[in-house]
Amino acid sequence: MVSAATIHVVTTELVVGTFALAGLCFAFKLLSTFNILSNSKLDDAFDSIAHGALLFGLLSLPFAILSGVNSAGVNESGFVSALLVNKLWLSMAGLGLAIGVLISRWKVGTDIWNESKSSIIQSSF
Repeated sequence: MVSAATIHVVTTELVVGTFALAGLCFAFKLLSTFNILSNSKLDDAFDSIAHGALLFGLLSLPFAILSGVNSAGVNESGFVSALLVNKLWLSMAGLGLAIGVLISRWKVGTDIWNESKSSIIQSSF
């Protein structure tokens, strides 16, 4: 049987890997927005991969949070570790930022990359 700590490691690596891929693609998309990298095929690919990876990381983040709480052995007395509480707060902040980025992209569409201010904000989170 697989332990809770092993499941937590796997789900955490999924979250970290997909968020890192999304961040890298957002950085490349920002560079192509400012015409440092100019390739029309790559522009669409960077945008799609960044948002797809962000969505996958967003979907796997609750599993990482729940498996982390489960593997920490939280009992009836609640959270006893300050590190666990800090990780939970940071995970929730990342969850909120990822939701905000995806909602703004889906509501505005690809026009979000047309202005320099909105493209910097979109790619910086």
